[in-house]
Amino acid sequence: MTIAELVKTKREEAGMSQFQLAIKTGITATSICKIEKGHCTPSLESRKKIAAALDCDLSEFVNV
Repeated sequence: MTIAELVKTKREEAGMSQFQLAIKTGITATSICKIEKGHCTPSLESRKKIAAALDCDLSEFVNV
């Protein structure tokens, strides 16, 4: 699974919209969209924020 697929899957499992995830992480909704489409790769800091917002273990997002 790619980081794009993982972020989208985990976000949907959490019942969150891209906008809601953006608010919780402080990452713009545009960037969340680009990450989920595979147009950009999130930095480690962004991965930490996404993992925390989705209540997931950071290792899931680092080893992708």
